[in-house]
Amino acid sequence: MDLVIGIDIGGTKTKIGLVDEQGVCHEQTFFRTKDFPNLEEYLNKIKSTSDELLDQLGQDANVIGCGIGAPNASSKNGTIENASNLLWKGTVPLIEKLKKRIERNFGQFTRRVDLGSDVDTGAITANYDQG
Repeated sequence: MDLVIGIDIGGTKTKIGLVDEQGVCHEQTFFRTKDFPNLEEYLNKIKSTSDELLDQLGQDANVIGCGIGAPNASSKNGTIENASNLLWKGTVPLIEKLKKRIERNFGQFTRRVDLGSDVDTGAITANYDQG
C-alpha cells in the first residue's frame, strides 16, 4: 500500500498520520510540540513517531512521500520562518534536516517531501473534504 506521512506542526501539538491515495488516514497520533524546545530532539521525535505508526499498521507500506503543514512555512525554501508560536526562533531549515533522518530508513522515497503553511494546507484539506 502506498502511503504518505502527513505532519501538522502546531504550537501546542504535532499530529502525524499515515494517509493513502484516497485520503484515508490509517494510523494517527500526536505529541506535544512544546515538550521539545530543542529542534534536533523534536525532529528525532517526528522520525521515531513515524516509525511507530508504520509498525502499528501491521502490513507492508510503501512510503512515497511526506507532507508537512507548519506556521510561517516557506514551501519555496523548505523552512519555517520566525513562527511566533514555535519555540525554535529565526529560520528553521526543516526539510533539509528532516530529509536526512527520513532517508536513513525509507531510502529514496524522499523524492517528495513538501512543506506548506498551515493556512494553505488547511484550505486544501477543507476543499478535499468537500468533494
